[in-house]
Order: sequence, then C-alpha cells, then structure tokens
Amino acid sequence: MPRGVKLTDYEKGQISALFKEGISKREIASRIGRSDRVVRNYLNNVDNYGTKKRKGRPRVLSDRDRRSISKATSNSTNSLRGIRNECKLSVSIPTIWREINRNPNLVREKMRKAPRLQQHHKDARVEFARNNMSRHWDQVIFSDEKKFNLDGPDGFDGYWRDLRKEPRYLSRRNFGGGTVMVWGAICSKGTVRLAFISARMNSQEYQNVLQDNLLPFINSFEGNEVIFQQDNASVHQGAVATAFNLVTLSLNLRVPSNQLSSLSIREVYRYSDNAIKTSVFELVRAKLTGALVITNNSKAIEKLGIQNKNAMLGCLGHRTEESLRSRQIDKQIQQIHQQFASAIKILLLGTAESGKTTIIKQMRILHINGFTEQEKRAKIPEIYCNVHESIAELVRQMDLLGLDYDSLNNRRSGQFIASIDELRPQDMTEEYRDHVLALWNDSGIRSCYMRSNEFQLLDCAKYFLDKLEAIARPTYIPSTEDILHSRKVTTGIHQIEFTVKIPKDMGGGLQEFRMFDVGGQRDQRNKWIQVFEGIEAVLFVISCGDFDQTLREDPTQNRLTEAVRLFSGVWHNRFLASAGIIVFLNKQDIMERKIQAGKSIGQYFPEYEEYKRLSKGGNFFDESDRTKHFIKQKLVDITLEPPRRVSRIADCTPRECFYHFTVATDTNNIRRVFNDVHNMILTENLASIGLL
Repeated sequence: MPRGVKLTDYEKGQISALFKEGISKREIASRIGRSDRVVRNYLNNVDNYGTKKRKGRPRVLSDRDRRSISKATSNSTNSLRGIRNECKLSVSIPTIWREINRNPNLVREKMRKAPRLQQHHKDARVEFARNNMSRHWDQVIFSDEKKFNLDGPDGFDGYWRDLRKEPRYLSRRNFGGGTVMVWGAICSKGTVRLAFISARMNSQEYQNVLQDNLLPFINSFEGNEVIFQQDNASVHQGAVATAFNLVTLSLNLRVPSNQLSSLSIREVYRYSDNAIKTSVFELVRAKLTGALVITNNSKAIEKLGIQNKNAMLGCLGHRTEESLRSRQIDKQIQQIHQQFASAIKILLLGTAESGKTTIIKQMRILHINGFTEQEKRAKIPEIYCNVHESIAELVRQMDLLGLDYDSLNNRRSGQFIASIDELRPQDMTEEYRDHVLALWNDSGIRSCYMRSNEFQLLDCAKYFLDKLEAIARPTYIPSTEDILHSRKVTTGIHQIEFTVKIPKDMGGGLQEFRMFDVGGQRDQRNKWIQVFEGIEAVLFVISCGDFDQTLREDPTQNRLTEAVRLFSGVWHNRFLASAGIIVFLNKQDIMERKIQAGKSIGQYFPEYEEYKRLSKGGNFFDESDRTKHFIKQKLVDITLEPPRRVSRIADCTPRECFYHFTVATDTNNIRRVFNDVHNMILTENLASIGLL
C-alpha cells in the first residue's frame, strides 16, 4: 500500500495554530482536508515529524570498499570489470557503475590529445631553415623511428577523469604501447636498411641498431664527411649511446672498416688509446648530444681527434658563444610557455562564513559569463531558506534577550514563524510574506537585529528581509547581487576552472586558473590536506566584520581570533611552504557599519588600545581604517615568526604575503583585486625561472 503525502509546512502551521485554539483533531483534519491519522501523527511528534528514515536494503559496499573503488578509478583507463577485479569485490558491474557515478570528482571523458605545434614552434622551425639554407644537405643522414599500430591509437582514449587531478593526455610519442616499431635513415646517397625494433627501445638496443645498420652504410662514403642527425630522444642521449657514437664512429684509424660493424662497444673501446678515452669521457661528462659529424677520412681524424683530448669537440661542430647564448634564450622561452601552459591552482582557505564561496561566484561572473536564467531559478529555494533562517533566528532570540513585540498581532506572527519547519517554507505564500513583513517592521525585532553579534545570524539577513516583497512575487528571478548575498554551507571540495588574458607585456595569450573551495567549519578542515598538492597560491579569506562574533560550532571562541590562529597554521604548514600566500581582508563594509554604530574592536582585543596609542598620528583616515590595519598587523606579526620546523630553518627562503582589503559582494572591487593577484602570480612565475 503506498504511503500518503507528507504534510506541507503550511499545513503544519495550520494544524499547530488550530490545535492551540482548542479545536479537536478530527475537526482540524476536516478543515484542512487530511485524515485524522495524519493530524494525530504530527501532533504526537511535532519536532521529529517526517524525519524518520525508511529502512531499505543494506548496502553491499562498505566505506572501505567505496574508498578502494575511488582510488582504483582515479585517472584510470580500467574498465568496470577491471576495477571490480582490482578491488577484489564480489558485487555486480552496475553496483560499481553506480558507486562511481555517486562520486562528484569522477567523470568519464575522452583523453585529450597532446598539444599541437604552437606559433613559436613554427617560427623557430622557419628560422632554423633560413639559417641552414647554405648547409651541404647531401652530407646529412636523417634518422628516426616510427611505430605502426594495428589496433587503433596508442593506448586507451577514454578514462575515468578525477577532477582533483591533472588531466591525462593521449600520447603521441614514438615509444610505448604500439605493435610494430621500425628504425630507418635516409640521405642523398640512398636509404639505410630498415631495422625492426621493440616498442620500448633502450640505449643498448639503439647502439645495436647503429652498429648493425648505420656503420655498414657509412663505409660507402669513402673520403667524405657525414653528419648524422637524430632527434635527441632519451634513449639517444644516454651515456652509453653517446659513448658509442663518439668512440665507434671516430676510430677508423685503429679498426679496419670491414671489421667495424661486427665489433661491440667494449671491443671498440679496447682498440682506443688514452687520448681518445679521455676525449670521450670529457664529451660524455658534458652531455653533448645532437648532430654528430662522422668521417672515414683517416687524415681528417688524425687531424681532429688524436692530437689532444679537446680536438674531439670538432666532431660535433663548433659551439660558438653566440650559439650557446641562443640555446639559453630558447630554453628560457620554453620555460615561459611551460609556466603559462599549465593551470595555476589557487586554494581558498579560511573560517566558515568568511566569504570564500562568494569569491568563487565572483570568478564565475567575471570569467565564465555569470549565471544562466535556469541557474538563477535554481537559487530561489536557497534564498527562501536564507529568509526563513534569518527571521526564525530573530524570533527565537526575542524571548532569550527579554525583548517585547510592538503588538499582540506581531507576537502571533512570531508564533506562526516558530511553528514552521526550520528549513524553509515550500512556497512564499501571501500569508507567510505578511507575517515576515510585520515582524521585520517591529521595533523589537529591529532591536534584536542590532544585537545580532550575541547570537548566530546570517550576514545576508538584512539584505533579503529588506527586499522581501520582491522575493515573494511569483515572477521573482534572483539577480546577480542576490546570488552573491545568498549563503549555503560548503561541505566537501568544490572546484571552478576559468581562463584569464595574459597582459601583452608578459607575452599575451590565456592563462588557465583552477580555484578550489573547501568548507571552513572545524569538522571540514580535515579535508584541506587532500588539495594541498600542486597548489601555487593560497587565497586566505578573513572576515574583518566578525570581530565581535563567536563561532557557530564553539560559542566561546571569537571568530576573528579563530581566523588569525588558522592563518598561523596555514603560514607554517610544511605542505604549503612553496605556495604564495594572498590574504583577503574581507567584509570591510560590515566592519565599517559596526564601527559607525559605536562598536570597537578594542572590546574584544585589548591589545588594540596599545596599537592605537603607538599609531597615534599615523596616516589613518578614521577608526575603521585604523581597525583594518590593526587586523592586518596581527597577520604580519605571524609572517615574521621564525619557522617552526628545524629543516626549514636550515634552508629558509624569504616568503612574502600579499594583503588586500575586499568586499566580496562588490564585483568591481573583486575585479580590481584579482587583476592585481593575477599580475602578482605571473610576475612570481617569471621570477622563479630567473627572468625578472
């Protein structure tokens, strides 16, 4: 038999009001059109009505199993069956699929292809071609490897993407995962015999390929100098391969050409004298790789390679000071592009209700075209919840603070609000709106609001209660400012990705940002360490307007004191030692409003009076300006403390902390501040590679 529909918040309020007037339960049921049993069940357990959880089938996966599945799936190309087998679970494939879908950090997507050539790559190739137009290309032997796949692309192109990690890319490299790999070389004199090699060629196999295929071909260049080209792959640059190239291909003086191709590197090295051995070790130690000039001309070798150990450098061509400087500049340019190509990860930290989620919303407004109409409509329940939570808390505190309502009708309105479920009304009815408006215009409620620092009240209470009439309209759609003021408790880890234009004086282009928001409540801070890895900057948000309030989770602890203590832990955290620290001293508008109302931070921080005395006559506009600089000074003092870990004292690099006074709900303010933050991060990146 199907269960009946639960009572709505409006019906609950009707039942409570009618029952208090002495009307029987049967009559109440008749008036509201519900059964006697529903009315009795509600009145018998008003506080817990509708909260009983219905029992269902027991879960087949334990918490440990779910963690195991998440770990096995993270950035994996494994199939569902493979994940089940790896975790050694005896559950169905759909169960594995459902568990993966429940994880917000895991999505199925195709692997991106590795980035193609950028414009600077193309320009460099054109410049290389221009500089080498006069080279004798008929003396060059070009070599390369090629893998032919018989079963599609290299590896898998689909995988389980973990949104907390860097994306994987579809490899286009020459080595790994193929089916048939061949090596070959060509030049103006003809082609070298193809060599079939393994997909994962190492340095030893590479030297065997050269010994068996390249050396016999070179013997046909009697009396000519030859340049051998290779692409500086890792197996080509190995010390063994380099030694082979330098020793074997320059010892025709000591080894007959008809025996050269059959000798191993150890046998060739045995033929050489001490002068050549020394030359080889000098070149290997210097890690000189690239185009090797090979010659079979005995007189040329005798002239270049035997006289002294440095003469062997002639086999590689002359490295002028200009060419070395050019290579250094190319390396720096490559570092710049690597810095800008990788996403900058910013972690938002701070106590609860400091404004971190509002910063995330501002990034969306500034860099991702804001919110669609559908997304705005989805915020209506959240705003209704903020309205009800605010007025319900004010009504609850009226009796606790000993305040009276202006009239009996307003008291009844308070009773009506108190009788509704704590979450929110399902609909903003006219009755509900009239009760809330009557209460918000009540002088007792206003007096209660002025003492809101003595209890826990949302910062957005006044904003939404002032515009309640607009919110209560059936056609209401939240504005961008409404969304910025709305609040919902952050649990877990949330991420936003966006791109920002790089200034032209820093190279131009786009810079990708990834910003992570984590809950600031004490029970959520144990999740922070999960996102510490790879963080370039920490954006620590402090609510300056909370200097006279206490924590929701601990009424004995001042919110600003908790924020300062938390900043100290972040500053000295060894996992964030290499990350830049940026502090947003947020909610300046709320702080100024409180100070203008006659409150002083000195009531909660006695050391403020000493700061005020020492800074007397300083460049402060007013009390608000002095207060915000006092809060900043407390953070500066923390950054001047010596490191807590002995290992950091031994290798302590100076760190700088950047401070900004912000109003998170002011888009223009956040735009200016984030532009400064962006330029600071780019400057730090350029300085880290020695370009500034």
